[in-house]
Formats: sequence, structure tokens, C-alpha cells
Amino acid sequence: MLMKYYTKKELKGYNTLEEIWSKVYKDNFDFVTSGNAKHPNATINRKKHFLKYLPKGGSHREVGAHQGLNIARVLVDYKASYVDSFDITNKYINILMPYFNEYCERNNVQLDFAVTNGEPKLSQTAKLVDTVWIDACKRGFWVHAMLRECAKTTRYAIGVDDLVSSQDICRGVDAFLKEQNEWILKYEDRINYPGIAVLVKNENI
Repeated sequence: MLMKYYTKKELKGYNTLEEIWSKVYKDNFDFVTSGNAKHPNATINRKKHFLKYLPKGGSHREVGAHQGLNIARVLVDYKASYVDSFDITNKYINILMPYFNEYCERNNVQLDFAVTNGEPKLSQTAKLVDTVWIDACKRGFWVHAMLRECAKTTRYAIGVDDLVSSQDICRGVDAFLKEQNEWILKYEDRINYPGIAVLVKNENI
């Protein structure tokens, strides 16, 4: 879910991650209710169909961190105790990293971030997590491969972003669903931009 990008100047005067997330949510919610349903921020409420599978104090993986605003939501609203994430650059998330570090130290939370080469692979030491959100490469083959990887290390749910903005992503999700029966499609929106899919492990239905 691509939200508004925040600069250091815009965040001046905010001291904690909780304060920043409150500003982010208000900014994006105000935009949604203004009537522009095609804006990427309109997914801020639809993502609840995915986040309901993340237990409070649970663990989460973010594939494609960008600035880390989704991670902020998982930490502040869902009190995740462990989050790991990766992206091909730390250029964007570095602006929020001091706030993440302060929050995690204050709340005894583990947050790991890594810069990767863009291959659809998880580390060999990847931990088992409750939920995974995929919002990175817009190529179907990449999403298909990443779903295969994440399925091995996810307990409850995997969310995929940008189904409307990239039909190739839809093909990647469909290919994964057809080749196995352990994960099923629980929710999808292929109409409202940018579109999301929520896959849930069969045993958790």
C-alpha cells in the first residue's frame, strides 16, 4: 500500500513512532474520505481484511518496506513483538529508522531490516512469522516465487498488494493458488485501485 512519502521536514516536531503513525493515519484517512477512491491510500481500510490475522503481540514480515509506514501500523496498532523486513534500498526507511529504534527499545520489540538484491528469496535463517505483506516487485513471476518462499515460513496469512495496478501480479497469485491446496484465497479486491489479495492457510479457516 503506497502511502504519502514523508520528509524529515514534515516530521519535525514529532518525537515518537506513535505520534508519527497518528499523523500518517489522519492524513491518509482524511484523503480517503474526501472521495478519491482511486488513490492508493484508499486501501488503508481494506487492509483490515489482512491485519485481522495478525494477533496482538504477534510476528510479521514486510516484503518491500519502502518508508516503513505499514511497519509502523503493525507496531503501533497491533503491538507486534517481532517484525522483519527487506527492500532493495534503505533510502526511504532511513528517515523513520530513528523512530523505529526508539520505539523498539522502549517496548522491547525486535525489528530487523535488510537490503537485498531483489531476488524472490528469503534468508535461510528466516523465522516463522504470523503474517506476511508483499508489496515489492510488480512482476508476476516474482510474486509467484515469493509466495512459494513465504508459504514455508508463515503461520496464518499472506497479503499481496497492487492487483489492480498490475495484472501481472494477479497472474502470479493465481499461479500459486492453482499449484497447491494448503493456502486459499480468503479476500480479494481487483476493482478498487490498487487492489489486494489475502491468502490464508487452510488449517486456520
